[in-house]
Amino acid sequence: MISYGTSWVEICNRALGRLGKGSIADLTTGGDLALWCNQFLGEAIESVLSAKAWYSCRTRVQLAASTETPAYGYTYSYPLPADCANPIEYSTTECIPEGNAILTNETELYVTYVPRPVSPASLPGFIKAAISTKLAVLLATPLTVSDSLRAMLMQEWQLAMQEAYAADERRAPQAERTA
Repeated sequence: MISYGTSWVEICNRALGRLGKGSIADLTTGGDLALWCNQFLGEAIESVLSAKAWYSCRTRVQLAASTETPAYGYTYSYPLPADCANPIEYSTTECIPEGNAILTNETELYVTYVPRPVSPASLPGFIKAAISTKLAVLLATPLTVSDSLRAMLMQEWQLAMQEAYAADERRAPQAERTA
């Protein structure tokens, strides 16, 4: 489990503000609101980061082969990085994802992926907005029990994601732009 520290308080406060619930000073001693934020923040981050192959958040690494070989079919198993939220592409098409590893017969394997951020400072504003809106959607039921507010926030989140997709596409290499 990733620990999302105090730097995430601003994102949580944006979500709480959408719900009219005030704010917290930190995620460890902020009472019930902090407990709810802690419960749903990771899910909100994962939901947004796994929704798209974000150009603005990608990183590339060479994977190290596992000491354990696959039971059959492939020679090597390459564990994904611990911070991998969304694997995007591999240096070969002769591989398959299985659990948290990639199986292949290749002696080297590179992966491009979207990492889980340690701090929101590493994220562009449009992704932070999508995360805070998704967090508000997740917090709406336990904190407000208002189906109409949750539905409105869900629409806001869908719009925030559309805006984030468009902003991220502008960062795509010219050859890959879809618009």
